[in-house]
Amino acid sequence: MTELEEQRAQLWKQMVDSDLLNVYPQTGSEGPAWSSSKLALENQELQEQLILARSEIESMQKISEQNRQLTDELNEAKSAVSKLRNELRMLALGRLREEVERAEDPLSTIIHGVDEGWEICLLKFAADMIQESSGGNFGDFKKRGLL
Repeated sequence: MTELEEQRAQLWKQMVDSDLLNVYPQTGSEGPAWSSSKLALENQELQEQLILARSEIESMQKISEQNRQLTDELNEAKSAVSKLRNELRMLALGRLREEVERAEDPLSTIIHGVDEGWEICLLKFAADMIQESSGGNFGDFKKRGLL
């Protein structure tokens, strides 16, 4: 018995067990028999339902494959955009460095850090600057009589 025939038999048994067919035995010379016209009609309806189910499964499989392909394309595009974004950042950083160097302003600097947690990069920069200048600041405070 093929898988399809097994599925059909199981479906048929479920329908008979749940009285969905509304088919009752008729007595004849050979004993109880099912109404053949009702059985044929039910069999035809089941085959039509099976054909519809197969068609829907095939459609879903095609849609699933299309979704996989679109997901792959989207991931590739996302990766390309990420690479371009990084290249643009590096280009902008290079130009900004050149501009700061040309200005020769001792109070200008570039703080380069990660996008996430940039506040920590700025805080570390401030802490390092305070620590490096603490000796000079301490001397200035003494000269002015503040310490």
